[in-house]
Amino acid sequence: MAQLAGLVPGTDGFDALSELVDRYEEWIANKRGESDRLPNDYQQTAETHLTRCDECAQRMRKGLSYLTKNSNARRAFELANHAILLQQICGQQEL
Repeated sequence: MAQLAGLVPGTDGFDALSELVDRYEEWIANKRGESDRLPNDYQQTAETHLTRCDECAQRMRKGLSYLTKNSNARRAFELANHAILLQQICGQQEL
């Protein structure tokens, strides 16, 4: 979370996010291969869901690309992640 908040010098955490999307796309491909073994009654539903997964992966890639190109969006992303990090830290403390 600190990387995504821009608090770790030399890294922005975007490589890790890109790898997350890579692995999600691999998971989708694996599930698509498994769906071929489903009974015919389920294959259309599986394809519908996997198509939605593909769309999500594309949105993730597009979002990452936008964050790398738009400094205002990137700063807003960093501030949001900083707030989440602070909440995680505060949430661990006894009141």
